[in-house]
Amino acid sequence: MVKLSNEELDDYFAINQESYKEEFVEIYKKFNLEPKYLIQFPVILPFNIPFSQGVCISFVLDNNDVCTLHFSIIESQKSINAGIVTPEPISTPVHKTRVEMTYVSSEEVESSPDSEFLTNIFEQMVFCLNYVITGYLVHIKDTDVYTVSRKMFEFESIYRIIPTDNWEEMVVGIFLLNNNIPYKKNILGEEETDEVINQSVLLYAEKNPFILSEKYMLKSKRNFENGFYEEAVINCQISIETFLSALISNLLEQENKSESEIDKFIEDISFIKMVKSEFHPRLGGNWDPTDSSKKIGKWYSNTYDLRNSIVHTGYTPTSNEAQKSLESAINFRAYIIKLVNDSENKYSKAKKYFQLIE
Repeated sequence: MVKLSNEELDDYFAINQESYKEEFVEIYKKFNLEPKYLIQFPVILPFNIPFSQGVCISFVLDNNDVCTLHFSIIESQKSINAGIVTPEPISTPVHKTRVEMTYVSSEEVESSPDSEFLTNIFEQMVFCLNYVITGYLVHIKDTDVYTVSRKMFEFESIYRIIPTDNWEEMVVGIFLLNNNIPYKKNILGEEETDEVINQSVLLYAEKNPFILSEKYMLKSKRNFENGFYEEAVINCQISIETFLSALISNLLEQENKSESEIDKFIEDISFIKMVKSEFHPRLGGNWDPTDSSKKIGKWYSNTYDLRNSIVHTGYTPTSNEAQKSLESAINFRAYIIKLVNDSENKYSKAKKYFQLIE
């Protein structure tokens, strides 16, 4: 990024020294707010909301400070290779939306705030931004648009902290939003490449019944890394349910049950009843979902219950909740795999399938 003076940088902001004095001071007076500091974070959305250039929306927060969101459309050129890398790729215009998020504070702000303070300010403004996105989504029915979290933006954002009585003393810095930085991966060696190919052939030939669980777990991890926390929790729970359904089918098969008997068994029993009653007699271990000190209890509260809140009440999980959900499910699944691997009875035959998910 080209190094700019504070005065030059000001020209790149919609709410700058000139527009603030000419337009926004009067707006904030209507909110009975006497601004002392502006804290600004500009971000680029991963999609386009087609507002007219310069649409501005302000929200009065619970502490009577204000969040102002300024929208503008930016157009850039994206290279398209169409599957063939050439010296001159095809170029196509891409439209995205820039949101200049400004927190208007009536309180004093430290000139060198810590990361926690900046994170709190940023998250409050994204919270307001998601109300605008949701309003657009439900009114226009544009399915290319979705609510956002900090992991969906570029990995850094510039920020400015501006004392409203003296723009010359503004503080400018870089705020790290996420770790989604494109990086070069190490090329797989010959042995690793052969192993991937062999696993692919084995999967195709044997149709590992547990691979569906692993696919959903990886999808959950990808959802989490990209900031889709609701989807991360839901896919996480799907991973556990498909894993346990495949496991009970495998155990019943080893009990010489027919395919139709197995299908009827799974159809007739509820998932939670199956968890509570069907695995302990066969594998041992702790299968009490109410025991919060055990892996099953942590999965039940952090993943199963959270998934139900999302699906049944529309609850939006935080990043920490989604991470805890994922970790709890992974640990619970690992615990079950250990029970199977440690078993020395007829049910141990299922262990041959677990190589790809251990």
